[in-house]
Amino acid sequence: MIWDVMLVVHRSGQIDFGNAHNNDGVLVANYNIAKQLQNNGKRVCLISASSTGVDCEYKAIPVIHVDDGSDETLAATITSAGGCDTLIENTKATVFRYPVASRHLVIMHNRHHLWGAETYGRSIYGLVQKAICVSEYSRRENLLWGLPEHLSTVIPNGCDVSCFYPRNVPREPKRIIFAGYCAPRKGIHHAIDAFIRVRENGHSDAELVICGKQSSWEPGPEHDAFTKRGWLDGSQCIAWDRVERECPGLKYLGVQSHDELALEFSRSSVLVLPSRMDTFGLVAVEAQACGCATILPLNGPFSGCIHESLFPLLYDARIENELERKLIEFFESPMSLEDSQIVSKQISARFSWENSGQQYVDLISSLPPLPRSARWKFQAAQFAKAILRKIRFPRTRNRMSVS
Repeated sequence: MIWDVMLVVHRSGQIDFGNAHNNDGVLVANYNIAKQLQNNGKRVCLISASSTGVDCEYKAIPVIHVDDGSDETLAATITSAGGCDTLIENTKATVFRYPVASRHLVIMHNRHHLWGAETYGRSIYGLVQKAICVSEYSRRENLLWGLPEHLSTVIPNGCDVSCFYPRNVPREPKRIIFAGYCAPRKGIHHAIDAFIRVRENGHSDAELVICGKQSSWEPGPEHDAFTKRGWLDGSQCIAWDRVERECPGLKYLGVQSHDELALEFSRSSVLVLPSRMDTFGLVAVEAQACGCATILPLNGPFSGCIHESLFPLLYDARIENELERKLIEFFESPMSLEDSQIVSKQISARFSWENSGQQYVDLISSLPPLPRSARWKFQAAQFAKAILRKIRFPRTRNRMSVS
């Protein structure tokens, strides 16, 4: 076998190594995991199962592109590339329908509740050796959707601690920061509304800095509310010039580079991210690594990625105006410089790509070879399903009539 590890990525686009939040999180996670496995002496390559591919070659991670992304082509590409000792498939796992040259099969869940939505049925459980979830929250969600508990394990994503650390800039005591896509799924509307109410309730000197990529809003109540205010432009993105005029103290900075974002975290006292879509919360880790406190939703993945001293700042998003109340509570009892330094050091030690990569190495080393019987059993089940489908839904042929 040529490769020790192959990571199959069902994502398109390029990784922008300059801009921290101009990237797809799944691509970034896979690149960093591949890099750490490579640093641990593993022969690693990415299989890009998408039309445009992943551009990582110039960062020393080999990438094999699959032109059409179909299951058959994907499996054939893996086999023709020489096979591997361990195949790590991201979320979809459709490649397991076909024979592949690999001794170990692992699924990595970068999103929750997708396991039960797959069409290949429970016969896959006999083939996959481990399902890696990026947080305990993601693991619980997958268990609810049918993931067998004995297959599940948690390996969190990492943080680039060589970039995200406290910078030598003054930290403003009432400077709030939001970092992420400027879309309802990330809770940007909740952050803005809470900020407005905080300024109206005795903290008129508060600031809100927003870093992130513009995103077109889908129809819904949030869209309707912002449209009524005149805060969406013709492309259904936030019209930041209007929002800044009507909200004193608010500033939109756009997409920031790694270094720029680390500076903004270091200048700010608290990050708010009222997101309903995250499965890990990497931006919360990056903020804490820079010594910035976090106020995050209680019912989500964030409790697993914040320092224990910040647990009182978790809030119940179902309670009206709770985010505003937590911000005021924080302003009245801010985190001390000493506490900020402790949070930064402990978060950096706990969450790094080096630690995540080592956990992948340890997991792969602990896996026994996949029994051939498991593969044959799975393939027989898939073959039987295909036969049954043909029997139930036979193809009709057009016949020419002869006069």
